[in-house]
Amino acid sequence: LVELEESGDIKEGGIMSFTWVATDMYDEETMERIISLKMGEEIVIDDVYASFKRTPEEVNKHILGLDDEADTSNISPKFKLKIQKVQRLKLAELDQELFDKVMGPGKVTSEDEFRGMIRADVATIHGSWTTNKLVDDVYTYAMDSVEIEFPEEILKKYLFHMYGKEATANIDQLYADYTKNLKWTLTRNRILRANDYKLQVIMQEEHDHDHDHGDDKDHQHTPRVNVEVIDFAFKLTEMEIRRKGQKIADENIFREFIENKLLEDNNYRTQIVEGLLNEKAAQFVLQSNSIEKEELGVDAFVQMRQADQLQSAESQIGELVQESVAAEEEE
Repeated sequence: LVELEESGDIKEGGIMSFTWVATDMYDEETMERIISLKMGEEIVIDDVYASFKRTPEEVNKHILGLDDEADTSNISPKFKLKIQKVQRLKLAELDQELFDKVMGPGKVTSEDEFRGMIRADVATIHGSWTTNKLVDDVYTYAMDSVEIEFPEEILKKYLFHMYGKEATANIDQLYADYTKNLKWTLTRNRILRANDYKLQVIMQEEHDHDHDHGDDKDHQHTPRVNVEVIDFAFKLTEMEIRRKGQKIADENIFREFIENKLLEDNNYRTQIVEGLLNEKAAQFVLQSNSIEKEELGVDAFVQMRQADQLQSAESQIGELVQESVAAEEEE
């Protein structure tokens, strides 16, 4: 794909992208033009965003190869598309060769086992989405319904002390963000206390150490991470690896790697612990009798998730616009 000027000339400094595109990603009109092309032949697309069954953001990222931070305001919709290579895919036979390629050698030996593992993988992914949706909903409900009065003057002094000169121009925004996070933390911790949930992240494992001479033994302590924390970190990492179509070769080695990272990296440990506590609080809410449970089909749930993502994006844009207006008024 090569970006063109409105005149049809190649745009100087424009986008040049090499990508694989499945035929079902084109709209019908573009597909009719593409299907008759041979390798090396090309056509001009008047509107690249209308030619694919994808959102503008997806076209920018996956078709044009742009980063999320790229400036897309001056992109011309007109592109030249040239066919470099054609590949045809055919369905594989449901045999042991396929099972070994997808699941690993010897992991699956029958079609029923193969389909069962695929169902389990899909259920795991959608289970993760469901949990994230629940956490987001509990967070939104807490932010909208729980009222907590904070000592504004004291907290702003604290923020000035923490951030120094940086806080002078942004104190109101810093205060709003800080109290928002504090409000959620207090609400979440109250839910956890009400359900008698406590989490000790790092424990000391005691073991005996023999002296080189004599029968005396010393009691030594080795720091170990709570298994629940390791399990949560492992689950998140495994999900990300699965999304990329990969598998963890040795679970024990990988769990050991995660535990070492949790012990050594404070930021990573905080991120994992916060995520675990958020999920636990949401699960306690789900187990209560105070909410109605509704089963949704996959398509309905995906639509809901996409709507939430759109609403979140619109909210973020609104906040950016408000910040920009406020900055201009100050100037």
